[in-house]
Amino acid sequence: MTDLALFESLLSCNTVEELHAKTSAITQRMGFEHFLYGMQLQTKSGPPWQFILSGYPEDWVKHYSDAGYQNVDPVVKHCIQNVIPVVWDDFVSLRPAAKKVMDEAKDFGLATGMSCPLRGFGNEQALLSVAIDRTTRAARQDMFHELGNVQLLANYVHEAVRKVVLKKT
Repeated sequence: MTDLALFESLLSCNTVEELHAKTSAITQRMGFEHFLYGMQLQTKSGPPWQFILSGYPEDWVKHYSDAGYQNVDPVVKHCIQNVIPVVWDDFVSLRPAAKKVMDEAKDFGLATGMSCPLRGFGNEQALLSVAIDRTTRAARQDMFHELGNVQLLANYVHEAVRKVVLKKT
């Protein structure tokens, strides 16, 4: 499913709500149940500015935030340190805290997934993750089959966020 017009439709979004709806529709069309886009900008003074466009279960987002999992999440760590996508099953030897994040995510319907790191202009770092609630061998194969499309989607979502949220063209 490489429908460039579908990805390009993200660039016509004018609101966060519209961007969320289109991203959700595209990821579902690709066979994914959930998505999350996150961006962080380093500021000259003070803490980094963050933006999240979440299609993850709300209960998981709250649990994740309350538990401070962003500090031990192997997906976040990978996306900060790398520029290539990762299929979550590739995390084989995890520290106990990171393993706990991944195990608990499964309980919230985020069983198999992949994440694409993104770099923007200057100090922009972002990621797009997609997930499904299956852990079968076929689910993993589906992830690999869609890898290129998810990477392309990640770049289009990132550019659309820059336009809608950062007001940059």
